[in-house]
Amino acid sequence: MAFERVASTTSGGTTSYLGSSGSDSIAGVLAETSNVYINGRAGADSNALPNISGHFTNFTLKGGQGKDDLTFLNSTSGLKSSFVNLNKGDDNAAFNHIASSTVLGGQGNDTFSSGMISKSSTLNGNKGNDVIDITGLSASSFYGGQGND
Repeated sequence: MAFERVASTTSGGTTSYLGSSGSDSIAGVLAETSNVYINGRAGADSNALPNISGHFTNFTLKGGQGKDDLTFLNSTSGLKSSFVNLNKGDDNAAFNHIASSTVLGGQGNDTFSSGMISKSSTLNGNKGNDVIDITGLSASSFYGGQGND
């Protein structure tokens, strides 16, 4: 199934993408690069945005329950001033660049990969046996959390 898009009713407001109780997918291109709320709810969800360039600013992404995949890998893309919580499930998250953001794994055996993490960002695997692969860290923090990371 696809995420349901709920457009903002005000200029500069937040556009929401809401998942169902099953597996949902956003692939390819979003119309927005700022002020976006994505909630996968239950099910194994996929948010694959590998071909979008530019920075995603003021995003809130919640994986919900289930095995979720989140991908922001274009060589010119980055997540800026945003909040990500993958929640329950064995989740995968891949980023090119994270700046001024918080990324949380939640419960489960999560896998994170990222290029540079900068500008007071935090990545925390939380509960579970997590894998964290970072190629650069500047003025930021990462934590494995509880479990064998």
